Amino acid sequence: MGVLATTTTPGSTKVSGLPNPYDITAGQPGQYPDTDQGLPYPPVDPSSTQRIAQLARLRLRDLPRPFLCRQTCSGAAWRFELPVENVSAPNLQVVLTDTTQGGTTGLTLGTDFMLDEHGGVLVFNTAPPGGVLMVAQGTYYRDFLPAELDLYVRTAYIQHTYGAEPTGDLDMGFPPPPGPPPLGTTGQPASYGTPAPMMISEVEEYPISILVTIMALWDIAVGLAQQHDVHTPDGVTIPLSQTFQQVTGMIGQLQNQYLALSSALGVGLYRITQSRLRRMSRTTKRLVPIYRSKEYDDLTWPQRELPPVDVTQKIYTYQGTWDPKRDYNPQDLIDYENRRYVALQPSLNIDPTRDVDPNTGSGYYWAYSTINTGWVGWW
Repeated sequence: MGVLATTTTPGSTKVSGLPNPYDITAGQPGQYPDTDQGLPYPPVDPSSTQRIAQLARLRLRDLPRPFLCRQTCSGAAWRFELPVENVSAPNLQVVLTDTTQGGTTGLTLGTDFMLDEHGGVLVFNTAPPGGVLMVAQGTYYRDFLPAELDLYVRTAYIQHTYGAEPTGDLDMGFPPPPGPPPLGTTGQPASYGTPAPMMISEVEEYPISILVTIMALWDIAVGLAQQHDVHTPDGVTIPLSQTFQQVTGMIGQLQNQYLALSSALGVGLYRITQSRLRRMSRTTKRLVPIYRSKEYDDLTWPQRELPPVDVTQKIYTYQGTWDPKRDYNPQDLIDYENRRYVALQPSLNIDPTRDVDPNTGSGYYWAYSTINTGWVGWW
């Protein structure tokens, strides 16, 4: 079982939570996008995500549980297995106690030892002295670590809000940020732009927590599907397939519950939307005008409605290499320093490398793009 890598900064210790030391999919609970993974998706209010994760844990019955472990060191062993798995790294405390002299030494995660959170294994840099009592205490989870459940929360939020229009102050929109970044003495942005936060109403937290539970149960179901029913010679049978059927049945019930809530509240994947069909003239091949409804005795002049025309694909204009003396408009594509950018706002002499935040891929004026216009570039 692999040892987890840690990243230590002055005054703090951070464990990725996954065996791959270069994995960037784990982050701090309740913060989106994760602090060590920048995705071009809007962040959610941290207090909201914490409530969503708590609702999902209550439904999964995967609540944090305390544990206490004591082991006497042999002087040669440097690897210790805890009695539990899925150990929470931020809450773990490990001390070495010399029973003969009564001295106690506290250890630091990432400096004195490493932690395999999934396997519940402590790996010391050097073997503790023989006869010393190692005491470890903290919290653990039955199925999912906080960073893993947070991945489901982020994914469920993105799916739940996909295609939703900004509504008032609850949703500030993304992109671009509310205002342009300040410009320095060189005329370039003084700091990288950051995306505007997207907030959700508390009434949507419960449906999102149902989506999180569904994703987590599918993870459990996949693990059960990889196992087989156990049959022993003495006639004992352990039907793991029955557990799989129970989990998938629960998933179906939760999907029905999410569908009902989504339709009733008008949010999420199954929200009810209202649209108007437009008729096209057979002679002119143009849309037939529509007029605002009136009472039968209303003799005022008809008022024409101008609903937005559906656009199936944005039209981008390739402008070649970025030129500081050239004006750029939204949807313009340029190439600069081995990257392609799309214009979000009108600009002149705004260096894309100064405006775009490399962690989020977006700024106020520019954003990373992989749109191909037929031009063969570096990729």
